[in-house]
Amino acid sequence: MSEVVTVATDEIEPPPSFGGVPTDFLLGIGKAQGRVRMLLDIDHVLTDTEIRDTIEARDATSETIDASCPTGGGERPTDALPS
Repeated sequence: MSEVVTVATDEIEPPPSFGGVPTDFLLGIGKAQGRVRMLLDIDHVLTDTEIRDTIEARDATSETIDASCPTGGGERPTDALPS
């Protein structure tokens, strides 16, 4: 997400068909500030399982990085280099 914009209800249209591509994550298409924007249904963007899997993957990656970091993960490796 790059910004939050208020879109008037009368400027929202139903999501278009994308030729068989699922659109259940779209609330609609909104027009605001001269631009067309896709409005996401946040409850359908990721399932609870996908959110949990993402968090677990992030945590596993963080643990791997911390374990392999010569400084123990508290500093960036370049911070530990002699000047």
